[in-house]
Amino acid sequence: LFALVVGALKGDESFECPADLSIYRSATVSKEFDAQKLSGMWYEIAFHDAAQIKETCQSYNRLVSDLGESMEEHFGFTYPLTLQVQFDKNELGLYQRFIDAPLVRNLKFPSVVVDVTESRDGQRYETVSEFLCYRIGPVSYKEIRIGSRSPSMSDSQLLHLENVMRSLGVPFKALRRAVQDGNCSYVQ
Repeated sequence: LFALVVGALKGDESFECPADLSIYRSATVSKEFDAQKLSGMWYEIAFHDAAQIKETCQSYNRLVSDLGESMEEHFGFTYPLTLQVQFDKNELGLYQRFIDAPLVRNLKFPSVVVDVTESRDGQRYETVSEFLCYRIGPVSYKEIRIGSRSPSMSDSQLLHLENVMRSLGVPFKALRRAVQDGNCSYVQ
């Protein structure tokens, strides 16, 4: 919770959150997105998030409801803490995200799945790119993350996913590569 508040205060004052995040969805997401394919274990590969000051080993396990209308996300990182985040589905790839904790439960964070890469058999997504933007008073807080089913990704694949996000207008200068090494103990 402290990191969330600090991150919001350190937000990007030069950026104004748009009223409609749907402008950042790829054609795949806006026409064919299937939330069920997000179920399971994910590793954060790269991110922009002022609330993540020195975290490493970021991972998240997603549990999607049978109808794909909501999702729980158990997020873990350096510290032995797992946050439970719930997504309420509005339309394909758009969510209102909130943390299930008493002090911040009423804060809803508009979020969008920007792009996905499907597995060869079509049963699940192998990569996901996401963007969250929330205005708190005069400060816009934004979070960008690229996730993968594998804890590692080549530089060329990461660059490709970053370029897709840029081509769709997602505003960022650089993403920080997450540290995923042999010292990680992942959330399940």
